[in-house]
Amino acid sequence: MRIIDFPLREEFETYLLNNKYPKGTIDSYLSNINTISKNINNFEEKFFLFIIPIALCAGDSVDTLINSLKFKIKNKDKKSAFNLYEKFIKGIKNQFFENNYKKLHKDYDIFSQNDIKAKMHSRIMNQSRLSGDKTWFPLTFIQKLCNAKNKDIHIKYRDKLYKKLHIIINESNMYVHKELSSFDFFSLIPISSNLYCCCVYKKGGQVFQVFTPDILNKKKELIVSGIKEIAIDHVTPIDTTLKQLKLKAIDKISREVKDCKQSNVNLKGKDLEKKAFDNYKAKTHKLYKNFWTDLENELNKILDDSHYRLISSKENAQKGNFVDYKEFFKDINNNDYYAKIYEPVSFNNKDMVLVHKLDEPTPQIMDRISFDQKILNGTLSKCKQVEVPIDLL
Repeated sequence: MRIIDFPLREEFETYLLNNKYPKGTIDSYLSNINTISKNINNFEEKFFLFIIPIALCAGDSVDTLINSLKFKIKNKDKKSAFNLYEKFIKGIKNQFFENNYKKLHKDYDIFSQNDIKAKMHSRIMNQSRLSGDKTWFPLTFIQKLCNAKNKDIHIKYRDKLYKKLHIIINESNMYVHKELSSFDFFSLIPISSNLYCCCVYKKGGQVFQVFTPDILNKKKELIVSGIKEIAIDHVTPIDTTLKQLKLKAIDKISREVKDCKQSNVNLKGKDLEKKAFDNYKAKTHKLYKNFWTDLENELNKILDDSHYRLISSKENAQKGNFVDYKEFFKDINNNDYYAKIYEPVSFNNKDMVLVHKLDEPTPQIMDRISFDQKILNGTLSKCKQVEVPIDLL
Protein backbone atom coordinates (compact mmCIF):
# COMPACT_ATOMS: atom_id res chain seq x y z
CA MET A 1 0.00 0.00 0.00
CA ARG A 2 1.30 3.47 -0.81
CA ILE A 3 0.78 6.51 1.43
CA ILE A 4 -2.41 8.29 0.34
CA ASP A 5 -3.06 12.02 0.76
CA PHE A 6 -6.79 11.47 0.42
CA PRO A 7 -8.98 8.89 -1.35
CA LEU A 8 -9.00 8.94 -5.17
CA ARG A 9 -6.51 11.80 -5.44
CA GLU A 10 -5.19 10.72 -8.85
CA GLU A 11 -8.69 10.14 -10.19
CA PHE A 12 -9.81 13.55 -8.91
CA GLU A 13 -6.82 15.21 -10.58
CA THR A 14 -7.67 13.47 -13.86
CA TYR A 15 -11.26 14.66 -13.50
CA LEU A 16 -10.08 18.27 -13.09
CA LEU A 17 -7.73 18.00 -16.08
CA ASN A 18 -10.48 16.54 -18.26
CA ASN A 19 -12.74 19.44 -17.30
CA LYS A 20 -10.09 21.97 -18.44
CA TYR A 21 -9.30 23.49 -15.04
CA PRO A 22 -6.06 25.55 -15.08
CA LYS A 23 -3.02 23.92 -13.49
CA GLY A 24 -2.86 26.51 -10.71
CA THR A 25 -6.53 25.92 -9.84
CA ILE A 26 -6.02 22.17 -9.88
CA ASP A 27 -3.03 22.43 -7.53
CA SER A 28 -5.06 24.65 -5.21
CA TYR A 29 -8.00 22.20 -5.12
CA LEU A 30 -5.71 19.22 -4.47
CA SER A 31 -3.86 21.11 -1.75
CA ASN A 32 -7.11 22.12 -0.04
CA ILE A 33 -8.52 18.60 -0.04
CA ASN A 34 -5.20 17.25 1.21
CA THR A 35 -5.22 19.81 4.03
CA ILE A 36 -8.77 18.82 4.97
CA SER A 37 -7.67 15.19 5.16
CA LYS A 38 -4.54 15.95 7.19
CA ASN A 39 -6.43 18.18 9.62
CA ILE A 40 -9.03 15.57 10.48
CA ASN A 41 -8.15 14.69 14.06
CA ASN A 42 -11.36 12.85 14.83
CA PHE A 43 -10.71 9.18 14.07
CA GLU A 44 -14.31 8.50 13.05
CA GLU A 45 -14.23 11.28 10.44
CA LYS A 46 -10.94 10.07 8.94
CA PHE A 47 -12.44 6.59 8.96
CA PHE A 48 -15.45 7.88 6.99
CA LEU A 49 -13.22 9.66 4.48
CA PHE A 50 -11.30 6.51 3.57
CA ILE A 51 -14.42 4.35 3.46
CA ILE A 52 -15.51 6.22 0.30
CA PRO A 53 -13.64 3.95 -2.19
CA ILE A 54 -15.06 0.85 -0.49
CA ALA A 55 -18.61 2.19 -0.63
CA LEU A 56 -18.17 2.96 -4.32
CA CYS A 57 -16.77 -0.52 -4.95
CA ALA A 58 -19.89 -1.89 -3.27
CA GLY A 59 -22.15 0.28 -5.41
CA ASP A 60 -23.47 2.10 -2.33
CA SER A 61 -24.36 5.75 -1.83
CA VAL A 62 -21.65 7.92 -0.29
CA ASP A 63 -24.00 10.74 0.77
CA THR A 64 -23.80 9.94 4.48
CA LEU A 65 -20.02 9.69 4.40
CA ILE A 66 -19.65 12.97 2.51
CA ASN A 67 -22.20 14.87 4.62
CA SER A 68 -20.60 13.74 7.88
CA LEU A 69 -17.47 15.65 6.86
CA LYS A 70 -18.83 18.50 4.76
CA PHE A 71 -20.70 20.52 7.36
CA LYS A 72 -17.57 20.94 9.53
CA ILE A 73 -15.56 22.71 6.83
CA LYS A 74 -15.70 26.46 7.49
CA ASN A 75 -12.96 27.89 5.26
CA LYS A 76 -14.45 29.25 2.01
CA ASP A 77 -11.71 27.93 -0.32
CA LYS A 78 -11.66 24.52 1.31
CA LYS A 79 -15.45 24.27 1.22
CA SER A 80 -15.40 25.16 -2.50
CA ALA A 81 -12.76 22.48 -3.14
CA PHE A 82 -14.69 19.88 -1.14
CA ASN A 83 -17.93 20.71 -3.00
CA LEU A 84 -16.15 19.96 -6.28
CA TYR A 85 -14.65 16.80 -4.78
CA GLU A 86 -18.17 15.76 -3.75
CA LYS A 87 -19.46 16.38 -7.29
CA PHE A 88 -16.62 14.25 -8.67
CA ILE A 89 -17.27 11.41 -6.19
CA LYS A 90 -21.01 11.30 -6.82
CA GLY A 91 -20.53 11.47 -10.57
CA ILE A 92 -18.37 8.37 -10.77
CA LYS A 93 -20.10 5.37 -12.25
CA ASN A 94 -19.94 2.06 -10.40
CA GLN A 95 -18.64 0.47 -13.59
CA PHE A 96 -15.47 2.56 -13.22
CA PHE A 97 -14.77 0.83 -9.93
CA GLU A 98 -15.63 -2.61 -11.24
CA ASN A 99 -13.18 -2.13 -14.10
CA ASN A 100 -10.48 -0.66 -11.86
CA TYR A 101 -10.91 -2.86 -8.81
CA LYS A 102 -7.38 -4.29 -9.08
CA LYS A 103 -5.91 -0.81 -8.95
CA LEU A 104 -8.09 0.17 -6.00
CA HIS A 105 -7.20 -3.09 -4.26
CA LYS A 106 -3.51 -2.22 -4.64
CA ASP A 107 -3.78 1.49 -3.78
CA TYR A 108 -6.14 1.23 -0.83
CA ASP A 109 -5.83 -2.36 0.40
CA ILE A 110 -9.48 -3.06 -0.30
CA PHE A 111 -10.08 -6.82 -0.27
CA SER A 112 -13.26 -8.23 -1.75
CA GLN A 113 -14.71 -11.30 -0.03
CA ASN A 114 -13.01 -13.51 -2.62
CA ASP A 115 -9.67 -11.75 -2.07
CA ILE A 116 -9.69 -11.98 1.71
CA LYS A 117 -10.87 -15.59 1.47
CA ALA A 118 -7.90 -16.44 -0.77
CA LYS A 119 -5.57 -14.63 1.63
CA MET A 120 -6.94 -16.53 4.64
CA HIS A 121 -6.97 -19.84 2.76
CA SER A 122 -3.22 -19.45 2.34
CA ARG A 123 -2.80 -18.61 6.05
CA ILE A 124 -4.86 -21.63 7.09
CA MET A 125 -2.77 -24.06 5.06
CA ASN A 126 0.44 -22.61 6.50
CA GLN A 127 -0.50 -23.45 10.10
CA SER A 128 1.54 -26.60 10.52
CA ARG A 129 2.73 -27.51 14.03
CA LEU A 130 6.09 -29.28 14.03
CA SER A 131 7.44 -29.39 17.57
CA GLY A 132 7.20 -31.19 20.90
CA ASP A 133 6.48 -34.77 21.93
CA LYS A 134 2.82 -34.63 20.90
CA THR A 135 1.44 -35.60 17.50
CA TRP A 136 2.65 -33.06 14.93
CA PHE A 137 0.28 -31.37 12.49
CA PRO A 138 2.10 -31.24 9.11
CA LEU A 139 -0.44 -29.48 6.91
CA THR A 140 1.95 -29.04 3.99
CA PHE A 141 2.61 -32.79 3.97
CA ILE A 142 -1.14 -33.49 4.18
CA GLN A 143 -1.80 -31.12 1.29
CA LYS A 144 0.85 -32.79 -0.88
CA LEU A 145 -0.43 -36.25 -0.01
CA CYS A 146 -4.02 -35.30 -0.89
CA ASN A 147 -2.94 -33.71 -4.17
CA ALA A 148 -0.93 -36.81 -5.10
CA LYS A 149 -3.98 -39.03 -4.54
CA ASN A 150 -6.52 -36.60 -6.09
CA LYS A 151 -8.23 -36.12 -2.74
CA ASP A 152 -9.89 -32.85 -1.64
CA ILE A 153 -9.87 -33.51 2.10
CA HIS A 154 -7.46 -30.64 2.79
CA ILE A 155 -9.64 -28.29 0.74
CA LYS A 156 -12.70 -29.24 2.78
CA TYR A 157 -10.72 -28.58 5.98
CA ARG A 158 -9.55 -25.19 4.69
CA ASP A 159 -13.03 -24.13 3.57
CA LYS A 160 -14.70 -25.25 6.80
CA LEU A 161 -12.17 -23.39 8.94
CA TYR A 162 -12.67 -20.22 6.92
CA LYS A 163 -16.43 -20.40 7.49
CA LYS A 164 -15.73 -20.62 11.25
CA LEU A 165 -13.29 -17.68 11.19
CA HIS A 166 -14.62 -14.74 13.23
CA ILE A 167 -13.73 -11.11 13.64
CA ILE A 168 -14.49 -8.91 16.66
CA ILE A 169 -16.52 -5.75 16.03
CA ASN A 170 -18.25 -3.21 18.24
CA GLU A 171 -21.97 -3.37 17.52
CA SER A 172 -24.37 -1.27 19.61
CA ASN A 173 -21.58 -0.62 22.13
CA MET A 174 -20.92 -4.33 22.62
CA TYR A 175 -17.99 -6.41 21.39
CA VAL A 176 -19.34 -9.29 19.36
CA HIS A 177 -17.90 -11.94 17.07
CA LYS A 178 -19.12 -12.15 13.48
CA GLU A 179 -18.13 -14.49 10.67
CA LEU A 180 -15.59 -12.84 8.37
CA SER A 181 -17.35 -14.51 5.44
CA SER A 182 -20.53 -12.50 6.15
CA PHE A 183 -18.92 -9.23 4.97
CA ASP A 184 -18.34 -8.08 1.40
CA PHE A 185 -15.09 -6.17 1.89
CA PHE A 186 -12.15 -6.10 4.30
CA SER A 187 -9.90 -3.06 4.22
CA LEU A 188 -6.97 -1.32 5.89
CA ILE A 189 -7.64 2.36 6.68
CA PRO A 190 -4.56 4.64 6.96
CA ILE A 191 -4.29 6.42 10.31
CA SER A 192 -0.64 7.51 9.98
CA SER A 193 2.18 7.22 7.46
CA ASN A 194 2.74 3.53 8.24
CA LEU A 195 -0.15 2.31 10.41
CA TYR A 196 -3.60 1.12 9.40
CA CYS A 197 -6.73 0.12 11.24
CA CYS A 198 -8.85 -2.71 9.91
CA CYS A 199 -12.50 -2.53 8.94
CA VAL A 200 -15.14 -4.67 7.31
CA TYR A 201 -17.90 -3.45 5.02
CA LYS A 202 -21.23 -4.97 4.05
CA LYS A 203 -23.15 -3.79 0.99
CA GLY A 204 -25.83 -1.38 2.05
CA GLY A 205 -23.44 0.82 3.99
CA GLN A 206 -22.70 -1.21 7.12
CA VAL A 207 -19.10 -0.61 8.19
CA PHE A 208 -17.36 -1.75 11.37
CA GLN A 209 -13.90 -1.36 12.76
CA VAL A 210 -12.19 -4.66 13.65
CA PHE A 211 -10.75 -5.32 17.12
CA THR A 212 -8.24 -7.79 18.51
CA PRO A 213 -8.08 -9.43 21.96
CA ASP A 214 -4.96 -8.69 23.99
CA ILE A 215 -3.30 -11.05 26.49
CA LEU A 216 -5.83 -9.99 29.15
CA ASN A 217 -8.63 -10.66 26.64
CA LYS A 218 -9.48 -6.97 26.58
CA LYS A 219 -10.47 -5.68 23.16
CA LYS A 220 -8.31 -3.13 21.37
CA GLU A 221 -8.28 -1.72 17.84
CA LEU A 222 -6.66 -4.05 15.31
CA ILE A 223 -3.91 -1.70 14.08
CA VAL A 224 -1.17 -3.06 11.83
CA SER A 225 1.49 -1.91 9.40
CA GLY A 226 0.20 -4.37 6.79
CA ILE A 227 -2.01 -7.40 6.18
CA LYS A 228 0.89 -9.70 7.10
CA GLU A 229 0.51 -8.65 10.74
CA ILE A 230 -2.93 -10.27 11.00
CA ALA A 231 -2.94 -13.84 12.30
CA ILE A 232 -5.52 -16.58 12.87
CA ASP A 233 -6.09 -17.31 16.55
CA HIS A 234 -7.04 -20.84 17.60
CA VAL A 235 -8.97 -19.90 20.75
CA THR A 236 -8.36 -23.41 22.02
CA PRO A 237 -4.62 -23.74 21.29
CA ILE A 238 -3.97 -26.26 18.53
CA ASP A 239 -1.21 -27.81 20.66
CA THR A 240 -3.80 -28.60 23.35
CA THR A 241 -6.06 -30.20 20.75
CA LEU A 242 -3.23 -32.33 19.35
CA LYS A 243 -2.35 -33.58 22.84
CA GLN A 244 -5.91 -34.50 23.79
CA LEU A 245 -7.37 -36.05 20.65
CA LYS A 246 -6.66 -39.54 19.34
CA LEU A 247 -5.46 -38.98 15.78
CA LYS A 248 -4.43 -42.24 14.13
CA ALA A 249 -4.05 -41.01 10.53
CA ILE A 250 -2.44 -37.69 11.43
CA ASP A 251 -0.11 -39.44 13.87
CA LYS A 252 1.06 -41.72 11.04
CA ILE A 253 1.93 -38.67 8.92
CA SER A 254 3.46 -37.01 11.97
CA ARG A 255 5.86 -39.94 12.42
CA GLU A 256 7.02 -39.58 8.81
CA VAL A 257 7.98 -35.95 9.45
CA LYS A 258 9.55 -36.71 12.84
CA ASP A 259 11.67 -39.48 11.30
CA CYS A 260 12.81 -37.08 8.59
CA LYS A 261 13.71 -34.47 11.23
CA GLN A 262 16.01 -36.94 13.02
CA SER A 263 18.22 -37.27 9.95
CA ASN A 264 17.81 -33.65 8.79
CA VAL A 265 18.12 -31.68 12.03
CA ASN A 266 18.66 -28.34 10.29
CA LEU A 267 15.50 -28.52 8.18
CA LYS A 268 12.47 -26.59 9.42
CA GLY A 269 8.92 -25.73 8.37
CA LYS A 270 7.91 -26.33 4.79
CA ASP A 271 11.40 -27.48 3.78
CA LEU A 272 11.19 -30.26 6.36
CA GLU A 273 7.70 -31.29 5.24
CA LYS A 274 8.71 -31.29 1.57
CA LYS A 275 11.74 -33.46 2.32
CA ALA A 276 9.62 -35.81 4.44
CA PHE A 277 7.09 -36.14 1.63
CA ASP A 278 9.84 -36.89 -0.92
CA ASN A 279 11.14 -39.60 1.42
CA TYR A 280 7.64 -40.96 1.83
CA LYS A 281 7.09 -41.18 -1.95
CA ALA A 282 10.29 -43.21 -2.31
CA LYS A 283 8.95 -45.89 0.02
CA THR A 284 6.89 -48.88 -1.15
CA HIS A 285 4.54 -49.25 1.82
CA LYS A 286 0.83 -48.48 1.45
CA LEU A 287 -1.58 -46.49 3.59
CA TYR A 288 -3.78 -48.56 5.86
CA LYS A 289 -7.29 -49.43 4.67
CA ASN A 290 -9.37 -46.67 6.30
CA PHE A 291 -6.68 -43.99 6.24
CA TRP A 292 -8.57 -41.42 4.14
CA THR A 293 -11.77 -41.76 6.16
CA ASP A 294 -9.80 -41.41 9.37
CA LEU A 295 -7.89 -38.38 8.07
CA GLU A 296 -11.06 -36.52 7.11
CA ASN A 297 -12.72 -37.37 10.43
CA GLU A 298 -9.65 -36.27 12.39
CA LEU A 299 -9.41 -32.94 10.59
CA ASN A 300 -13.09 -32.39 11.40
CA LYS A 301 -12.38 -33.21 15.06
CA ILE A 302 -9.65 -30.57 15.12
CA LEU A 303 -12.05 -28.03 13.59
CA ASP A 304 -14.76 -28.91 16.11
CA ASP A 305 -12.39 -28.46 19.05
CA SER A 306 -11.90 -24.70 18.73
CA HIS A 307 -13.20 -21.29 17.78
CA TYR A 308 -11.17 -19.25 15.29
CA ARG A 309 -10.77 -15.48 14.97
CA LEU A 310 -8.50 -12.82 13.54
CA ILE A 311 -5.93 -11.37 15.93
CA SER A 312 -2.86 -9.17 15.60
CA SER A 313 0.26 -11.31 15.21
CA LYS A 314 1.85 -9.44 18.13
CA GLU A 315 -1.01 -10.31 20.50
CA ASN A 316 -1.12 -13.85 19.14
CA ALA A 317 2.54 -14.35 20.05
CA GLN A 318 1.96 -13.07 23.59
CA LYS A 319 -1.43 -14.55 24.47
CA GLY A 320 -0.01 -17.89 25.57
CA ASN A 321 2.11 -16.19 28.21
CA PHE A 322 -0.67 -15.04 30.51
CA VAL A 323 -3.92 -16.78 31.46
CA ASP A 324 -3.96 -20.56 31.23
CA TYR A 325 -7.48 -21.85 31.78
CA LYS A 326 -7.40 -25.39 33.15
CA GLU A 327 -11.09 -26.35 32.96
CA PHE A 328 -14.38 -24.81 31.86
CA PHE A 329 -17.77 -25.06 33.55
CA LYS A 330 -21.32 -24.00 32.78
CA ASP A 331 -23.76 -22.86 35.46
CA ILE A 332 -26.86 -24.67 34.24
CA ASN A 333 -29.23 -22.49 36.30
CA ASN A 334 -27.99 -19.07 35.20
CA ASN A 335 -26.35 -19.96 31.87
CA ASP A 336 -23.07 -18.48 33.10
CA TYR A 337 -19.62 -19.83 32.20
CA TYR A 338 -16.60 -20.20 34.49
CA ALA A 339 -12.97 -21.11 33.89
CA LYS A 340 -10.69 -22.54 36.56
CA ILE A 341 -7.24 -21.01 36.34
CA TYR A 342 -5.22 -22.59 39.15
CA GLU A 343 -5.51 -25.76 41.16
CA PRO A 344 -6.44 -25.28 44.87
CA VAL A 345 -3.95 -23.38 47.02
CA SER A 346 -3.98 -22.84 50.78
CA PHE A 347 -5.10 -19.39 51.94
CA ASN A 348 -6.01 -18.55 55.57
CA ASN A 349 -6.06 -22.28 56.34
CA LYS A 350 -8.57 -22.91 53.55
CA ASP A 351 -8.17 -24.50 50.16
CA MET A 352 -8.97 -21.84 47.57
CA VAL A 353 -9.23 -21.92 43.79
CA LEU A 354 -8.87 -19.06 41.31
CA VAL A 355 -11.93 -18.94 39.04
CA HIS A 356 -12.90 -16.57 36.25
CA LYS A 357 -16.58 -15.90 35.61
CA LEU A 358 -16.16 -15.23 31.92
CA ASP A 359 -18.56 -12.31 31.57
CA GLU A 360 -16.66 -10.39 34.27
CA PRO A 361 -13.34 -8.56 33.77
CA THR A 362 -11.27 -10.20 36.52
CA PRO A 363 -10.99 -13.65 38.17
CA GLN A 364 -12.07 -14.29 41.75
CA ILE A 365 -10.79 -16.51 44.57
CA MET A 366 -13.38 -19.08 45.65
CA ASP A 367 -13.49 -21.62 48.44
CA ARG A 368 -12.49 -24.93 46.88
CA ILE A 369 -15.05 -26.99 48.85
CA SER A 370 -17.89 -24.66 47.81
CA PHE A 371 -16.75 -24.77 44.18
CA ASP A 372 -16.47 -28.58 44.19
CA GLN A 373 -19.89 -28.86 45.83
CA LYS A 374 -21.46 -26.97 42.92
CA ILE A 375 -19.94 -29.55 40.60
CA LEU A 376 -21.15 -32.46 42.69
CA ASN A 377 -24.74 -31.21 42.96
CA GLY A 378 -24.89 -30.50 39.23
CA THR A 379 -25.06 -26.72 39.44
CA LEU A 380 -21.76 -26.50 37.56
CA SER A 381 -21.31 -28.82 34.59
CA LYS A 382 -17.88 -29.33 33.07
CA CYS A 383 -17.66 -28.38 29.38
CA LYS A 384 -15.10 -27.93 26.63
CA GLN A 385 -13.76 -24.51 25.73
CA VAL A 386 -15.31 -24.74 22.28
CA GLU A 387 -18.74 -25.02 23.96
CA VAL A 388 -18.28 -21.62 25.60
CA PRO A 389 -19.85 -18.81 23.50
CA ILE A 390 -17.02 -17.17 21.59
CA ASP A 391 -18.01 -13.67 22.75
CA LEU A 392 -16.96 -14.69 26.29
CA LEU A 393 -13.49 -15.82 25.23
